[in-house]
Amino acid sequence: MKLVLLSAACGVGKTTVQNAINQGKLPDGWACIGSDEVGLNWWDYAGTDHEHKYAEDGLARATEMAQGKNLLFPACINPDNLRAMQSLPACITEVYFAVMTCSDEQIAARLLARPPERMCGSPEFIASQVAYNDWLRTHTEKFTFRIDNTDQAVDKTVDEIANYLCRLGDDQKGGGQVILLNGPSSSGKSTLSKELQAFLRERMGMESAIVSIDDFMSKILGVDESIYEDDVYEISGEMCSEILRLLASTPCVIVDHVITSERIYSQLSDAVRTKKLLRVRIECPLEVLVAREKARGNRCAGSAESSYTYLYPKQGYDACVNTHTMTTAQCCEVILEKLKGE
Repeated sequence: MKLVLLSAACGVGKTTVQNAINQGKLPDGWACIGSDEVGLNWWDYAGTDHEHKYAEDGLARATEMAQGKNLLFPACINPDNLRAMQSLPACITEVYFAVMTCSDEQIAARLLARPPERMCGSPEFIASQVAYNDWLRTHTEKFTFRIDNTDQAVDKTVDEIANYLCRLGDDQKGGGQVILLNGPSSSGKSTLSKELQAFLRERMGMESAIVSIDDFMSKILGVDESIYEDDVYEISGEMCSEILRLLASTPCVIVDHVITSERIYSQLSDAVRTKKLLRVRIECPLEVLVAREKARGNRCAGSAESSYTYLYPKQGYDACVNTHTMTTAQCCEVILEKLKGE
């Protein structure tokens, strides 16, 4: 069983999200059961010598209620709390940490709007939840998926969480995500690929591999040899095979490519037709490409201009990033936002 702990302070919207995602938005094979749903009363634990058992017992009850499905567990506890537990249910084989936050002002407003019998409106309680929310926001390195629902519609929050669960499930089903970075030579794809790989791991808990056309072309061509479309097409089939081989054991493959014809593009598209394909165009002004090519000194002269002119396709991408006007981190942010919204 995969466990996704969705940490959030009181007032951030755990119950609202739980109710909404359980209205037909959960991916197959998943259950969403919150700490408030397991039937335990905090006051039966508070102030006792077994107060620490409240979260542990709640998680155990939730896994039983999930009946063998993967579990999304919205709760106030965080990764440190979970690691401090003396034991986890034996059925849990993988754990992922997600966090949901919002603005301090919205937490206060939401808690004040709750019925008096819930005892959430005191200044002391509100201050404690605001402080906890701030702690979660400043410790994002502890989480593989992060979402801020400040001024965001519930449906959008639910869709992003559901897509995250789908990606985790794809790994189990043998599916996979392919991210195609298609751009001219010297446009910065290799640098972006490595940074994106780190972003995927740190921000989404997704491991990935990189497949680059450069690695395959170097097998048949020297540094100074001209590159023709036939050369790329010849080696592209081997590249597609390597992508599929990696997807058998890796949930995501980043493809660093320079596609200059319809047949090369179709070859790749057909090879990964049963996978999720995110197509990203890498843009950069021609004069910058030419200057980079000259400065690098390890590319055939004219490759940048030729690939800029003949890049295929020109349109129809899921995202476009410009490596001249944007930092590598900004490019990664755009790609991650598209992944979350798939």
